[in-house]
Amino acid sequence: FFSNCHKVDQQKGMQHPAGKFYVQAVVMLGSAFFTSLAAIFVGWSVSYGTAGKTTVGLWTYCVDTMDAIHTTTCKNHDLSGISVVGSDTKCQTYFRGTQVVSIVTTAVLVPNIIMLVITAIKVWYQQKLLILGSLLLTIVSLTASILAIIFWVIFSQTPCVGVLPTSVTSPLEGYSIGFILECVTAGLIQFSWILQAVGAFVASKKKVKVPVYEEAPALVIPTDGFYVY
Repeated sequence: FFSNCHKVDQQKGMQHPAGKFYVQAVVMLGSAFFTSLAAIFVGWSVSYGTAGKTTVGLWTYCVDTMDAIHTTTCKNHDLSGISVVGSDTKCQTYFRGTQVVSIVTTAVLVPNIIMLVITAIKVWYQQKLLILGSLLLTIVSLTASILAIIFWVIFSQTPCVGVLPTSVTSPLEGYSIGFILECVTAGLIQFSWILQAVGAFVASKKKVKVPVYEEAPALVIPTDGFYVY
């Protein structure tokens, strides 16, 4: 598939100079999709309380009692009752904000990747609307990913008031794999945007001369006053 993106127009038998940038951008966005999807379902921070170690994710929190067999219990967040955000309005706002924008990041990456693949395939034809659309979607997904990181940092560093689980201390004491994956996601999306921008620049500025082959003239053979074509 990607070899087709690299060659793009086999009829012309030439590789477009911008093709390699778009292929690399597709790989970056594809990787970002998987890291953002994984980040949604794993823990983002850790906390140490009287009941043990708690890993806090976007939808659940898991308590490891730190005993010999590391007994672990996971529960869904109940923001209306005992929860990791307590009853603090500020904590709840940034916590819910992280949930929303992390989903937006993953959701926007899907049409973004599709549009970028089409752009790579049709790079010879300089589809300006596709190029601009892909760049804009990449900016949207990058913005959402960065907001998820910012919201979580504010939430995790804010002392939340209210009724918290006994295993949770507030503010939280560190970051876990989910937060790291979201940071990786933002980095991949940013690199993809740069590659797309370079590809768009090359596609618009570098004039590729495509050889045009003219048909050979018909062979005329005189035969007794008649011409055979």
